[in-house]
Amino acid sequence: MKILIVNATKLGGAAVAVNRLETQLTREGLEVKRVTVNNYGKGKIASVIFLVEQLFLRVLRVDKGIFYSPALFSIGINDEIKEFNPDIVHLHWINGALLKPEDLAEFNKPTVWTMHDMWPFCGAEHHSNDNKYKEGYKSESKFSLNRWLWERKTKTYQKIKKMVFVSPSRWLKKKAEQSCLTEGREIVYLPNGIDLKKYYPEDKKVAKSKLGLKPDVLVVLVGAAFANGDKNKNINLAVKILSKIKKDIVVVAVGKGDKDKVKKVFEKSGKRLLYLGYIDDEDRMREIYSASDVFLMCSKNENLPNMAIESMACGTSVVAFDVGGVGEIVDNKVNGFLSSYGDINDVVKNLNMLLTFSSKQKIEFYSNSRKKIVQNYDLKKTTKQVIEVYKKLIS
Repeated sequence: MKILIVNATKLGGAAVAVNRLETQLTREGLEVKRVTVNNYGKGKIASVIFLVEQLFLRVLRVDKGIFYSPALFSIGINDEIKEFNPDIVHLHWINGALLKPEDLAEFNKPTVWTMHDMWPFCGAEHHSNDNKYKEGYKSESKFSLNRWLWERKTKTYQKIKKMVFVSPSRWLKKKAEQSCLTEGREIVYLPNGIDLKKYYPEDKKVAKSKLGLKPDVLVVLVGAAFANGDKNKNINLAVKILSKIKKDIVVVAVGKGDKDKVKKVFEKSGKRLLYLGYIDDEDRMREIYSASDVFLMCSKNENLPNMAIESMACGTSVVAFDVGGVGEIVDNKVNGFLSSYGDINDVVKNLNMLLTFSSKQKIEFYSNSRKKIVQNYDLKKTTKQVIEVYKKLIS
């Protein structure tokens, strides 16, 4: 079986899931090829198109709190499809000028689309703060970017005979089922998997020493990617929460960003910071997760966050807002803590509680964290489920 995997970028949460899936599909004996915006030197063209789209959004003065993809133009993947002739085209995050909706009708191949956000069944928005997507944005007055793209998608989807949508979280599946765009389409719940041989608990004291930290220091891990731009990740909110923690802690931050700017953002917390930058080494990330006493996540919107799964696989509990699919990973007061979105005081309380747990309580929480991931997010199991989706669609 030949699978063409399509994902716009080589970085980001969707790309991480794609890397793992591609590796495991190859292990299972499938022939796999991946397409990104950088194929055949098209990356620069895509960058120009993306800038044009951003200018278009500024002219329309769209809500800056939501990320939009108007899909005005695309570099397309027709050449790759003709050359590889796959049995299945497996789409993931296709924006950033890689594909526009109309391109999908030209594949003439059975198509699987793993939804990493709400864009496949919304208009131009990647996350919706209301329910307008359910009825096609009919209530929006004058020219509506969302309604315009919605109508384009509707015409395209009607032309595609074989397409299955895959949702990594039950939360997103439920949202997709409420959209007229996906009406009559099969929507499969199938979480992203993780290689449990790469992510497992190391001795915390040993792991801390590898980071140059004292074995008894309390460590709070945060993802600092886009610390200066992505409002969804709420880094400033995380800093505010950390400033309220009375315990002597070290904040370990990972993620791509300017070192000086990241330090400036986190210095407001008043806590010691160890910024490790972007880590492209899973062994190193395992050490970081294992060295941490808790992973703090303050996102406004999440589908199925990789870092939460990775952290718990390494036996480190998560404290987060109960948004999107986060509550499917974290069982409140069993392997981590969840708070209503924006309830900073509750997050602070939960962080303090976990940090002051007895050794016995921590062992129980950390054990429950690992157990949850082993039972639900084993890459071998989830990949076999993906293959079954392929086989069913082809037959």
